[in-house]
Amino acid sequence: MRRARMIRQASLRAGTVAACIAVALTAVTGRCPGEEQPAASPVLAETITLGEAMAHAINHNPQLAAAVAGVAGAEAAVSAASASGRPTFTLQGGAQAQSPIQQINIQLPGFERSVAITTPESARASLNVTWPLWTGGRVSAATAVSRAQADAAEGDLQQATEQLLYLVAASYYGVLSAQQRLAAADAGVTAAAETLRTVSRARSAGTATGADVANAEAGLKRAEQEAVAARNSLDNARARLALHMGLGPAQSVSPISDAVDIKQPAGDDEAVEIALRTRPELIALGYRIDSARAAVELARADRNPTLAAVGAYQIQTPTDVQASHSEFIGVQFSWPVFSHPRSDANQRQAGAAVEQLSHTLNDLERTIAVQVAEARRALDDARASVAASEQASLAATQVHRRAQAAYAAGTLTRQELTGAEAALAEAQARHQQALYGLSIAAVTYARALGVLRQTFLAPSEEASRP
Repeated sequence: MRRARMIRQASLRAGTVAACIAVALTAVTGRCPGEEQPAASPVLAETITLGEAMAHAINHNPQLAAAVAGVAGAEAAVSAASASGRPTFTLQGGAQAQSPIQQINIQLPGFERSVAITTPESARASLNVTWPLWTGGRVSAATAVSRAQADAAEGDLQQATEQLLYLVAASYYGVLSAQQRLAAADAGVTAAAETLRTVSRARSAGTATGADVANAEAGLKRAEQEAVAARNSLDNARARLALHMGLGPAQSVSPISDAVDIKQPAGDDEAVEIALRTRPELIALGYRIDSARAAVELARADRNPTLAAVGAYQIQTPTDVQASHSEFIGVQFSWPVFSHPRSDANQRQAGAAVEQLSHTLNDLERTIAVQVAEARRALDDARASVAASEQASLAATQVHRRAQAAYAAGTLTRQELTGAEAALAEAQARHQQALYGLSIAAVTYARALGVLRQTFLAPSEEASRP
């Protein structure tokens, strides 16, 4: 319960996070996370930074636009619920022609008179007013239900934003990683082709067998197949990035090598506490519990009587027995005395929803704790992978330098030098892929904490709703 209260009290629009969380976006543009990001340009550049990709996605992704529309609809429902407690004014009117004229004869001592009840042509207009004086708590309960649902819809919007930022970042680094894979594959094709040429010359000189040539040809085909697969992987990664950014099928962009890092909280307990305070899906679920509780009160209010002031003012075509205008004012009372069975059923339904959502909230809290721990371990693994790949890249660099010196001295063949170059290209590509994997792990950890919005978007200037 303590966590649930903490979640419900958290602001959906807060633009800051706990001081112990510091996430830095190291971009080519030099922008810091706290700085306001510029609006996306109508014409997207061919090469983009991560911040620009996210800004474009925020402005053009259709799923996020749908979530924004959902918030607008929920806010309109709040206005509709509260409007039922305000006075209503109804203007009515009509005109008619009839024949024959209805009249009656009035006989009095000494004379007789005909009195017209209708006229050949008549018109009327009236203004009716209903002013609720007491609704038995219905309006306040219905407004509370709609208000909580609107807050939950805003939480859904924040969750959609958080997920979109994660998908854009993951696909962004996916493109960069696929580019490195393609570069390594192309180097492998070059090395395999050189091997085939060397073996073919050796075969002509009688120092290699046909099997050696066949093996070299097979190696080249494998390298070419790997290059084709790497190129397809790059195309797929670019398509995913374009999809999340809201680009058209024919549009494509090339990411610039940005790096993301995150300062970890002191421990898992602190990280989980931050996640429970900032994860938007948890906040939205807390508001849905509030909505279900308000629905219980609304069901109870259905038993209560209502009291309203009513009145009308009407003008019409006068007759001998009808004036040119009339008005009335009164009080209307209504009490649904036989609606208790329906009210009880609605209460049970809303109460069951509260219990169901409370269990879901508890399960989500536990799931988030696991996600935070997993993301932290993955981040540690990614850092270790970067360190290992860096060592491998340095070793491959040393081997390549020695190979160049030996080739210049005439003690190393061209095939062996090409192999060293391919090994260096692969080691460097793996190191770059490890760096991009570290960025993805950092973004995943930020997603587990629920701080991607505060990291990549400008802080909201709206006041926090209590």
